[in-house]
Amino acid sequence: MCEALVQCGKDVTVIHPRRRKADPSLQDKTIFDYYGLMENFTVKTLPYLDVYPLQRMLPSKVFTLLHNTVDAAWSVYAATVARNLNADLYLSREIVITW
Repeated sequence: MCEALVQCGKDVTVIHPRRRKADPSLQDKTIFDYYGLMENFTVKTLPYLDVYPLQRMLPSKVFTLLHNTVDAAWSVYAATVARNLNADLYLSREIVITW
């Protein structure tokens, strides 16, 4: 979708969380490498408290609460960063951000 928007003459910025990559072969891969995309749009990687490594150590209910709290906080942060870009259109697959 990003490539298509750029081909239509739009400036595109993708905002995503910095997450630990479990697969070592992906450590040096960019979002462009991973998805096989042309590097014709901007990518902003934002800090993120990655709680997934704690999933096996915490009781399910505790992890779910922690995960939802971190996701909600990151969503507000990401939405604030996006709003400061003064875009004409915002797209997201994160329901919390769009709310």
